[in-house]
Order: sequence, then C-alpha cells, then structure tokens
Amino acid sequence: MWPAGDEYMEDAKVILDRTYAASRPSTCQALLLLGFREVGIGAMAQAWLYVGMAVRMAQDLGLHKSAEQWASVGRNLFARAELQERRRIWYGCVVMDKYVCTYIGRPVAICERDFDTELPAVEEAEETEPWAPLQGGAEDPADERERELAPVPGRVLSCFNESAKLCEY
Repeated sequence: MWPAGDEYMEDAKVILDRTYAASRPSTCQALLLLGFREVGIGAMAQAWLYVGMAVRMAQDLGLHKSAEQWASVGRNLFARAELQERRRIWYGCVVMDKYVCTYIGRPVAICERDFDTELPAVEEAEETEPWAPLQGGAEDPADERERELAPVPGRVLSCFNESAKLCEY
C-alpha cells in the first residue's frame, strides 16, 4: 500500500483525540473524511467506526432534525447557509452509513424513521459550476482524449441528493 497519506492520518487522529469530546459540525465532517479514507484503503471495519462516530455526533448536534423552525428570542436559530451545511453533513452521514454497513454486513446506525432533515437545496451557482477532467501528462493516449473533453456543468449537489435518496430505501 502506498504510504503517502499515513502521516496526515496520524496527525488527524491526534487532533481528533483532542476535539471529539465536544460535538462540532467540523469534527463530524472530519470523522466522515476519515471514514472515507478508510474505505479507500479497504479498512472497512475502521471506516464503520469513524462513520458511526460521525453519525452519533451529528445526532448530538441535532442534524437529524429539521431545524428550519428552531428559534431563539423571536428569530431563527440558524441562517440559511448554516441550515444548508447541517443538511449536507447529515446526508453525508446517511450515505456513508448505508454504504459502509451494506458493504460489510453490519447494522446501520440511521433508520429513516429517526430523522426528518430535508435534502440539501440545489443552488444554481453550484449546480452549473463547470467540471472538467484533471489535466495530466500525455503519457497515455487516454490522457490525450481527456484533454479534448469540454467542461460541463458539475451537477454535484443534485447527484449527491439522488445518492442520498437511494439510501433511504
């Protein structure tokens, strides 16, 4: 296995050990990324643990509940951008939980009846942001073909939402 990310992973674990006692959206995101990294190297049991921690932290933060109507002293508790971030993190947990648990045959941590968070809103600016293949070296004829591909709208969030919908069943 290529050890390129091992030092980064060890540093991330040290930071995580200092911060996971206090639930934060950024820590939840970091746990999802660590879980995704473990999936990438085939360490599915470890991925299951990181994703499980992310799910529990997200639930502790209330990300599994629709927060649009939460208010404090007559005003909404979260701005529109914060609501969007909460939704994205929650559905990142939903997708990763279902994927990892299905892959290794373990029970999911998230049941559909336990959350009412809406899918993230699809914002036009993000949706139409151009996507193009990375420009690599021309050592392979396939690389030459990639250079010829014109940028297209990324549609990242709508694809993410469709993946999340597939995880609900």
